[in-house]
Amino acid sequence: MPSLPQTTIRLLLLLILTTFCLREIKSFTPHQVTPFAGRTMLRDTPIEDVPVIIERTASKADEWKSISLEKKIKILEQIVKNCIRYQDEWSKLSQESRGVDHIDPRQGTARADILATGPLLFGNYANGILKSLKCISKTGVPPPPRASRVIGGTQDEENCVVRVLPDGLLDMTEGVGMTGELVLKGNKPEQVSLTDTCVGGVAGVLGAGNYDAPCELLCEMFLKGRCVIYKPNPVNQNVNSAMQKILEPLLSDGYLSFLVGGADVGSALIRHETLDQIVLTGGVNTYDKIKSLAKAPICSELGAVNPWIIVPGKGWNRRKVNTFARNLARAKMFNNGHICASPQIIVVSKEWPWRQEFLERTKFWLSSHAASAPFYPKSSESHSFFKGFPNAEQIECREGTSAFENQQCPVVIPHVTHDRESQNTNDIYTREAFCPVLAEVLLDCPADEPMEFLRSAINFTEENLYGSLTTTILIDNKTMKKYNNELDRLIVQMKHGIVGVNVYPIYAITYAQLIWGGFPDKTDSGSGFIGNAFLYKDPQKAVFRVPFNWLGHKLVGVNSSKRTELVFSRMARYKLRPNFFTQTLVFTALFLCL
Repeated sequence: MPSLPQTTIRLLLLLILTTFCLREIKSFTPHQVTPFAGRTMLRDTPIEDVPVIIERTASKADEWKSISLEKKIKILEQIVKNCIRYQDEWSKLSQESRGVDHIDPRQGTARADILATGPLLFGNYANGILKSLKCISKTGVPPPPRASRVIGGTQDEENCVVRVLPDGLLDMTEGVGMTGELVLKGNKPEQVSLTDTCVGGVAGVLGAGNYDAPCELLCEMFLKGRCVIYKPNPVNQNVNSAMQKILEPLLSDGYLSFLVGGADVGSALIRHETLDQIVLTGGVNTYDKIKSLAKAPICSELGAVNPWIIVPGKGWNRRKVNTFARNLARAKMFNNGHICASPQIIVVSKEWPWRQEFLERTKFWLSSHAASAPFYPKSSESHSFFKGFPNAEQIECREGTSAFENQQCPVVIPHVTHDRESQNTNDIYTREAFCPVLAEVLLDCPADEPMEFLRSAINFTEENLYGSLTTTILIDNKTMKKYNNELDRLIVQMKHGIVGVNVYPIYAITYAQLIWGGFPDKTDSGSGFIGNAFLYKDPQKAVFRVPFNWLGHKLVGVNSSKRTELVFSRMARYKLRPNFFTQTLVFTALFLCL
């Protein structure tokens, strides 16, 4: 058979590529949503109906547990397809509930935050679970670790660390040096079977108010084999109609039910004796209220006062100071600070020569951020409280960047010395702001001994700050390479559930392969975790790392409102439909603003 001419082959390849691109671009066409028209606004569930709904859902528990893995995979794949279809409707409804305009160019960053805490988070999480389920279906076991190592002294103190990210070529080209690890109890990387984790039963899930992607629901249903009664937070009830369209495959067969309403409906849910598990994302006050009422064990994530520890070292320079100040400002202002992992305390050596410049550049980038709407209940009270501190500085937005009339300007409390006798200091250490507040704490440690400083900083955070959710460590490559083994030991020993090295730890929540929750032995930030899609035995914490010179720092820093919205809209599409074309579009938006 004669071979085809080179020109013909090239034309065929071009035709195939063009067809693929057109199909992908078509998926970027937004679905038109007419505000307040043609959608079902769900009414509050009557209290007397709550037990009926719970019992009806519970009657399907054995059926859901016994459904074949292949069918569950198809159901989750359909849910992801539904999310692609209704992503724009979901986002617009969330914009309405938060008071964000659909088209105002000044509010692009707020729309980006909605994408990040909604479709982007949901898509990446669902696809992470799918990756595990498909591997189990094909091989009988979850994906093995990419690498593992043992850290510790004596055998009784050893911990195994397994690398679960990057997991494939797409992850590698996306992260460019980013790694995600789990610290396990014991010195062997043991994994359990899906049969062991799918215990079945019924879970009541009380959704978060600061984001609306129901990742906890996916964990309970697809990793633990439970039917779910899901009660969204009243803050996010506006998106219920879109969420029900996305989750229709579970709702139509009765494996999932929604409850709508306030505290009375939530109370009726958690009191019911049929529940085998309660999952809560919220605050300590909410947890304390339901703890005495609950009949079932509670898996909870309750927030924290989160530190960013800046390790002094020879690799710091003016450019790096500016880069990480820009990243810190974006992390603080993300979702207007309404994030359980939001940074609140900057821990630095008072002898660090770059300390003052880092603080000034952080203020600059805080003033440059276009901000998100202050939508979370009572956040204005918290903002006013910290704004009233004697040495608090209110950072005014630079001209042209203020996006909302009721915008909460960032508050910076500099030069806090370690004095627990001061009531102000106590409040800074123990009260979660949940709004744009940053405090700088100065430690009297030498700047020329980086590991001595880091040990002191870790001791300070564990002894003084409320919570055990996240810690960020900023450390240059030279110092990290020189003290690599000691750094690993310190990270393993830290009493925090998620540790970020040179990166905001919040990104760990987007990966089902990692875990999200407080440290097991320190329950201020709750108990239990979500995630662990690769089914490791006894995970203790997640560690998310990027190099000091990471290319992705531009993505996670303060950018213009236009660029931020463009990048995160492309990122949401990519996480829902991960392939090289959608990934390339993220890069063109990030580096070329195209």
